[in-house]
Amino acid sequence: MSYSLDELLTKFRQDQDDLVEPLLWSDEEIAGYLDEAQDEFCDLIDVLSSEINIAYVAATVQAANGFIDISQYRITRARSADLVSSRKYLHLVNWEEMDQNPQKWVEDDYGLDMNNSDWKDQTGEPRIIITNYIANQWRLYPMPTTDDTIDVRIFKRPETSPIDGDELEVTERQHQRAILLKARSLAYLKQDSETYDTAMAVSLENQFLTRVNEFDQRLKRSRRRSNSTSYGGIPQSVL
Repeated sequence: MSYSLDELLTKFRQDQDDLVEPLLWSDEEIAGYLDEAQDEFCDLIDVLSSEINIAYVAATVQAANGFIDISQYRITRARSADLVSSRKYLHLVNWEEMDQNPQKWVEDDYGLDMNNSDWKDQTGEPRIIITNYIANQWRLYPMPTTDDTIDVRIFKRPETSPIDGDELEVTERQHQRAILLKARSLAYLKQDSETYDTAMAVSLENQFLTRVNEFDQRLKRSRRRSNSTSYGGIPQSVL
């Protein structure tokens, strides 16, 4: 069971010894710190997952030199993707890998002329998504010639915000307690003589990062176990 926003506000004030008027931090300020902290938590560890559909118009993508806007989805990491029309898998590749060696990612039967050094102008059915060329945009390769939709499994930032009175989307209590550490760290950076304390901010930031690292290691161990199956009594890794 997760903490409510009111409970988190109360915990913040208790931990900060901010219970007597005049209060050092307003509820709105605390909600802002929680919002920023939750976003950073999701940037550092894969906890919020979703499956989304990204529809595109080929002419629009070509006019944008192969780019599609993904800013509305708040994606931190794409897990896998495929085209709806053909159900063909799309490789997820970073810019450096693609620019240095495009041949590695495109097979001969895709019908692309890989002798052409300017691969950026290639058109056809997309086979690759370049995920880090420009912030909040993906680059399709080759550029599409027909409209389509991409099914994508992602990890993401929250879509709702405690600033608007919404509960945290990260619901595990242990995760919320880590987010609270980050929120308190941010609070100590408020430019006010009664609140500004860089030493406390750094201490709480380090505690936050330590907790995130512990969660991340635990998550990786859990996924390694879930990627193992037993056949005839012999564990086998499923990659």
